Amino acid sequence: MPGQRAPSFRRRRLLGAAAIAPAAGAHHASQPRIKDNRLQADFVVRSVDMDASRVPALLEEARAWHADLIYTWGTPVSLTVAAGEIDMREMRVKAGRVGAQFTPHPVPLDDQGQPRASAIPAMLQEFAAQKAQLIYIGPDSIASQRILVTETALALGLPVFSAAEVALRDGSALFGLVAGYRNVGRLTAHKAAQILYHRVKPGALPVETPGTYSYLVNMDVARQLGMMPPARVLQFAEQIK
Repeated sequence: MPGQRAPSFRRRRLLGAAAIAPAAGAHHASQPRIKDNRLQADFVVRSVDMDASRVPALLEEARAWHADLIYTWGTPVSLTVAAGEIDMREMRVKAGRVGAQFTPHPVPLDDQGQPRASAIPAMLQEFAAQKAQLIYIGPDSIASQRILVTETALALGLPVFSAAEVALRDGSALFGLVAGYRNVGRLTAHKAAQILYHRVKPGALPVETPGTYSYLVNMDVARQLGMMPPARVLQFAEQIK
């Protein structure tokens, strides 16, 4: 098209910065997608092991390696790279619209800036004492403590709704609406290709979601809590046993 820059297909370098070890994250799923599209790229993936103070060193490594693109996975890394912060006000507003009360409880950090796992059981016991009806786990790297959080909640009779797939498949969350890592990986690869090969400026890319979400229900947890989902939910939910 007139005025549109021609695609560039020289081999590119991508550095992936992950909050936790790259076992099954979206960054891991994006690599085969880029290769499936026959886009030439070299990958380097690094984990900061939940220590955001290590991110600046990764940025220096990316510059020294002459990386063409840095893509991140995990809240601590993404916020440090983008110099952003989490705003919970929208969550409170939306909860209020349906007559619910949303109260954020960040996990205390240790001297290294990592979530203090030893504080989690007491936090959940406090939730139970306050008659909390539901615990929400967002798409955050607290997923590294997903087993502790969800199993402790289950023992206290507290249902957990998770926006992270791992808390349902590996942990004991009751249900969740999630974007599968493969779908997130495909979207990541698509965005990378637009920037690297079609020369679209990052600021010109629209903010998009994967488009396809899965409603997951852990049936074993539902039985233990005595909270079996309605039959109409089971017609479209993916049941995890």
